Amino acid sequence: MAKGQEYESNRFLSGKNVEAIVKMANDGIVAIQDGIIAYSNSAFCEMLDATTKDVIGTPFEEYLDPATKHMYTENIESFDFGESSRPSFRVRLLDSKRHVVNAEMSTSDFIFNGKPAILAIVRDISEQVALEASLEASEARYRTLYDSSPIAYFTLSRRGIIQDVNTAAETLLGYDSSNMLRRNISSLTTGKERGRRSADQIVSEVLQGKTVRDVEMRMLHSDGSTIWVSVTASSLSVPDKPPRIGFMALDINRRKTAELKEKEERERANLYLDVITHDLSNVNQTLLFTIGLIDQSLDVPPEIQQLIRESNWNIDRATRMVTNLRIIWELEKDPPEKERKDPVECINRAIQSVRDTFRWKQIDVDCEVEEGEFEIVGNRFLRHVFLNVLTNSVLFTEGDNVEIEIVASNESDRVRIECMDYGKGIPDSLKESIFNRNSSERQMVGRGLGLTLARMVINELGGRIWAGDRVEGDHTKGASIVITLPKWIEEAELPCGRSKCVIFYESDHCLFCEPTKETLFGLMQEMGIAERFVEVINVDDPSVVIDEDELPMLPMIRICEDELTGFVDEDRIRMSLMRLIMKECYPGAT
Repeated sequence: MAKGQEYESNRFLSGKNVEAIVKMANDGIVAIQDGIIAYSNSAFCEMLDATTKDVIGTPFEEYLDPATKHMYTENIESFDFGESSRPSFRVRLLDSKRHVVNAEMSTSDFIFNGKPAILAIVRDISEQVALEASLEASEARYRTLYDSSPIAYFTLSRRGIIQDVNTAAETLLGYDSSNMLRRNISSLTTGKERGRRSADQIVSEVLQGKTVRDVEMRMLHSDGSTIWVSVTASSLSVPDKPPRIGFMALDINRRKTAELKEKEERERANLYLDVITHDLSNVNQTLLFTIGLIDQSLDVPPEIQQLIRESNWNIDRATRMVTNLRIIWELEKDPPEKERKDPVECINRAIQSVRDTFRWKQIDVDCEVEEGEFEIVGNRFLRHVFLNVLTNSVLFTEGDNVEIEIVASNESDRVRIECMDYGKGIPDSLKESIFNRNSSERQMVGRGLGLTLARMVINELGGRIWAGDRVEGDHTKGASIVITLPKWIEEAELPCGRSKCVIFYESDHCLFCEPTKETLFGLMQEMGIAERFVEVINVDDPSVVIDEDELPMLPMIRICEDELTGFVDEDRIRMSLMRLIMKECYPGAT
């Protein structure tokens, strides 16, 4: 058939309606007989940047890329005449400017003018091929980053089955990838809560649309040991593939091992401190009792009485040091509950203790604070603050006559208490360091732990303590120790009937409890919500009676009417706290 030979479309098409449809088609439609193009619609011509006159009568192979022409021939020859359900295949065409056009062809056979012919539907997929190439390049780059990353990556199915791992994951756990693929990630982790492994909890949280960040847990090494890791996990969306889970494990074994070792050493030191303080207290009490018997039973000369008095003083001093050590230890380990206190009661007890300790001195305390005048936030250690302040005033006043003045006043939502003496005062260079026993100042020697303890107690109560001058600007006229403490505010009963606005349920074996609690308290501090509005309930405490059906998952946070469970992200907690402080019944609103 010669190029340019005319063909009438009605020989090929059975009717004008069909011909109209073919002409309107977006895909190229072409009839090929004996290798020659016998018919082409306009879409095929546009694809080749040619006219119908140029295309019809031209051998189809002239429009095939020579490098891939054999693939077209092989596909056509593999089909039997009249075979139905032929698979489509790809070809590379060349347009009139010899630019490559990537196309997908679907073919079928029919009889044209009594001879076999091929009807082909040709779709331009150049953009799709370019996108696929770009995606392949992107996947190759991702794969390179994935494999070369120093952080262990695991790609999981929605059921937690490991589908892919990188080299760092193999190094971290000591397994080849072949020994990890198709295993459930939970088989490589340890630790359970309510019968569920840690990894199962993480997968469950991710399936709920959450992103789990920086959760510390242990994974199992091939040698049977465990490795501490920090896990971040989130959902992965890949086009044309089922959703998967990205599970990233950062090796924190060295840091965690060091932390655990430090914790063990601290607990051991606390044990030794507990034993020492207990035994020393008993020894001191025995010595005081024995010396007291000697002093009362024997007619001793004055010089011996002086030695007895000095011995009593040193033993009493050692007793105070032991007491201060124990209080500091308890403050760090388990601070006591805050309670309502009348400062006068604490001051009077401190005055009596100081007079009992320094019996040979005349101690006059002018306390201008009336009983019942103030109610402050305190605890069972508050009297030791005043005891140590008064003791320092006596110690650093020369001679046997000691004068001390105590005044108090209201300052907005606080009470200011000032203790002034007529001793040698505190130089400006020491006014801050006297409250820090670890100071390297040589002049700190002899001041003991008293004021360090005082600051710790006051800080725990939300107050402040500082040193000044009795006569402003002249420290030689005596010292002034100023304490401010919050006024006691009786909490009104909540209209909802709950004990607290926020209730946090936790467990000693809960994977997400500690990080979630840290987030909660951090946001509360940021938003100015006092910790007194929170109740923390440990479900492992035998004294706590809770129906497990009420706690579908731990941790659980009840913020007013909101209930948040599992690994709760910062934004959800923040929104619930915002709703809380906007309510009229919120006690912190007044």
